Amino acid sequence: MSPRERIDAAVAQLGADELEVLATIAERLVMGRAQYGALHVESDRRDFGHEAMEECCDGLAYSAAALIRARKQGT
Repeated sequence: MSPRERIDAAVAQLGADELEVLATIAERLVMGRAQYGALHVESDRRDFGHEAMEECCDGLAYSAAALIRARKQGT
């Protein structure tokens, strides 16, 4: 089964909120493509493991900051 067929099969089983998550990820891939070019996993020189670790740490920091801000604002 091709990647597109796998995506189509999975999408058919998702609800609205799950589709929103998937759309957000797809939009981020499009933004990355515009900035860095098409992704070619085999020839890309980035250390994806290291990049993922850094992005996760950044995401946790942003999440914590958002939670602290919300708590201080009483929301």
